[in-house]
Amino acid sequence: MPDYPVPDFLVLAPLIVAVTLVVAAVGKWRHPDVDQAAFQGAGLPAWIGSPFVRRWHPVAELVVGLGLIVVPAPWTLLPAVAGVALVTAYLVLVVLAVRAPGPVSCGCFGAADTTPVSGRTLARNILLVVAAAGAVVDAALGGSVVARLAAPTVWGWLLGAALAVAVAVLAVPGGPAAPVPDELVPVAEEDEADLEDYLRAEIPEATLQDPDGHQLPLRALIHRRAQLLLFLSPGCGSCAGIARDLPRWRARELPIGIRAVVSAAALDRSATPAWVETALVDPTGEVGRTLGVLGTPGAVLLGADGLLAGGPVVGSAAVREFYVQIAEQLEEAADVS
Repeated sequence: MPDYPVPDFLVLAPLIVAVTLVVAAVGKWRHPDVDQAAFQGAGLPAWIGSPFVRRWHPVAELVVGLGLIVVPAPWTLLPAVAGVALVTAYLVLVVLAVRAPGPVSCGCFGAADTTPVSGRTLARNILLVVAAAGAVVDAALGGSVVARLAAPTVWGWLLGAALAVAVAVLAVPGGPAAPVPDELVPVAEEDEADLEDYLRAEIPEATLQDPDGHQLPLRALIHRRAQLLLFLSPGCGSCAGIARDLPRWRARELPIGIRAVVSAAALDRSATPAWVETALVDPTGEVGRTLGVLGTPGAVLLGADGLLAGGPVVGSAAVREFYVQIAEQLEEAADVS
């Protein structure tokens, strides 16, 4: 420790950055598919999404995060400077994502963070840069986490911070990527009777565009069979997983059509996935809003009789469970007949 007093509260700065980076690294390793789709559509250089960067990015996060905790002074200044550089780069990426024309997912923490980037994400990253700057100041003053933990006075700050985090986590309700009114969503975690008890409404008079740009009313989609519409975005990390499931879902040969729906902004992006080329287009997002799909990935089932048959649901897990419920009911009906 230095010869002059260093404020005990500064120990929180490197710890905040360290924990954030380590959690982010673990999340990316657990869900590499989400990291692959991160920041798509933000207009970033191609090398940022290259296999090399995706492979070594979480390694760098882990090394810097652990270095902030275990490296003693004066060498702790090295991971502190690396940390502030890393989180500043993240802040720049988030600013670009917020300014993008369509929703962009950062996948910062793997599957647990696939919601579109927003002002809330921007505020979080600004605070992270402030914490990283505090870690540099602490290291420059001769402080280090490993040495601070030996001082009893530091533990008061750590316990206070842990209590504040616990209260914040309990106070903020969790939920899917986008809030959807309960009355619009058939609860996916209930039994299969939910779809049967679903209060059906008439399919609204709304219009999509086919891949060739022709107008396609929703009711024209169901002239032969029911249609499961999947609202996806190429810039949404969890949407990438749903898109990869599409061929397998379609190969199941259920008596329904399964169509992806994207916004017009998705067509203007460079290096869009192949599935976007065959997707229906919701030019202004009005169709999604009319159907109650308030986020991506989302889904709604159009019945062949001109009525809504299920949904909307929002969120990767909810969409998958929705599909499973539909498939099981259709297969059971086929067995009975």
